[in-house]
Amino acid sequence: MNKILKAVAIVAASAALWTLDAPGEGPLKLQLLPDAHAIIGRPATPMSYSGVARRSAYGGAEAARGAEAARGAEAARGAEAARGAEAARGAEAARTAEVARTAEVARTAEVARTAEVARAAEVTRAAEATNAAAAATTAAMATAAVATTAAAASAARTAAARNAAPPPVVVYGGAPAVGTIVASLPPGCVQTMLNGVEYQRCGSTYYRATFSGPNLVFVVQQP
Repeated sequence: MNKILKAVAIVAASAALWTLDAPGEGPLKLQLLPDAHAIIGRPATPMSYSGVARRSAYGGAEAARGAEAARGAEAARGAEAARGAEAARGAEAARTAEVARTAEVARTAEVARTAEVARAAEVTRAAEATNAAAAATTAAMATAAVATTAAAASAARTAAARNAAPPPVVVYGGAPAVGTIVASLPPGCVQTMLNGVEYQRCGSTYYRATFSGPNLVFVVQQP
């Protein structure tokens, strides 16, 4: 725009330096100074016919040049405005594309974050399930160990009860009754075979050896 205005100013200044000389005969011509032979008599006043004619011709040419310069300036302004509008449309399109790209990147990042969170949650659930299964297995093993220990203790108590010697039978006065069980024989007993059965005769009482569990005991019998 500044270049156009400068051009118009230069044209106007150049036109001001020129004078329009209209000789009596021949075409109209522009020159800085009129030729001496071109003047046929000097006009008496500025309002003479020849002065008015020169001024009129000069004014018309100047008006034509001004109109042409105005049209050129208007065309230049229109072209500049068109270029500005095109640049504005291009910038707006670029901004729109940039916003679209930014939104797409944001959506892609959000999808990636969502997938990552889902994977992390799945890993956490799998780890929790594994830990729960391991805890259940440990608890089951501990319960089995306790049951095994209890069974072993019970078996040990049973074995100890079987291995324990039966309480001795104390006989107060006289011979013990038939069926009495003693853990040991009184002193002075003699081994005796009666009817093919081995007895231990202790005085007038006969004992027959037998087992009560793993323990050897003696039972009073009548042969």
